[in-house]
Amino acid sequence: MYPCEGEKVSFPRASQNLIFQKMTTYQTILFRFNGPNKVLARGLTLEQAQEVCRDPNTSSKTCEKASCFKRWGDGPWFVGYDED
Repeated sequence: MYPCEGEKVSFPRASQNLIFQKMTTYQTILFRFNGPNKVLARGLTLEQAQEVCRDPNTSSKTCEKASCFKRWGDGPWFVGYDED
């Protein structure tokens, strides 16, 4: 599913769901140990960010797809989340 299949994953922005209430949103980040970090998506709900990070293909330690390593590079990396 994400992020290695080559398809762009799109989540509705959390701010679109609630007009008058400020909501904490999250971003998913590719953390590389041998290179710069990269923000992958912004404006996610906590549940959406956690769903992305539960995917085994979001860590070099558990990913089994060659396309992940081709896209994100060799060396240790993982996808995590933080507040926007």
